[in-house]
Amino acid sequence: MQPRDGMLERFIELADGSAVDVLRYARHYGVLMICEHGLPASHRPTRLFNQDIGCRPAGWGGGKCWEPLERWWHFARQARAMLHIANQLRRGLHGTRADWEQIYGTHGRHGLPRGLRSGYEKFLLGELLQEWLTVGDVHVIVQWLKDELRPVITFRGAGLFGALAVQLALSVAGVDGWSICDACHRQYIPMQRRPKTGQRNFCMECRQEGVSKQYALRAYRERQRKDRDSEGAD
Repeated sequence: MQPRDGMLERFIELADGSAVDVLRYARHYGVLMICEHGLPASHRPTRLFNQDIGCRPAGWGGGKCWEPLERWWHFARQARAMLHIANQLRRGLHGTRADWEQIYGTHGRHGLPRGLRSGYEKFLLGELLQEWLTVGDVHVIVQWLKDELRPVITFRGAGLFGALAVQLALSVAGVDGWSICDACHRQYIPMQRRPKTGQRNFCMECRQEGVSKQYALRAYRERQRKDRDSEGAD
């Protein structure tokens, strides 16, 4: 499943949401596919040529799969705490103890130090993000078509949780996700914010080559031509 607009933001809102809110979200974006271990089934996927068929969602095979609401709230609160901590660290501050205890408690860890150094906090947060990506079975996919000069590199995760893990990692990194360069048509991660809909955008490589200026000049000349045509018509 590919990440979609609003997917992570609305998922985090479920931290304080009701059962109805979870149902509404699941109908729109999909389900987490929680298995008997209380994790998304993607944490132990079926591998090619592997006799182990991996995990399956609760109720699989009986015709009535179901999702434990507690696990939805568990992951939504964890994601919210991780983003809170990331925002604090980017500002040069520390994550709150309440957020760290939320994460440690849901992971079954104990002995959280009273004082955390920022370097250690960043290490812990990186480990947690990696854990989400692993559970979501997220991989980097490289595709190089015969008519293309460069390969296309994307993230691909298993199901809803994998897509959420990708968005969460990108959000912690301070970017909004992938965009498509209008010049070379490659995916890239914007260094600031994702370009607005309808707005041309270019990867760093094309900007350095002056491609964005060429497009801007072309657009300016086109506007001038239209203005002249409009004046002639009057």
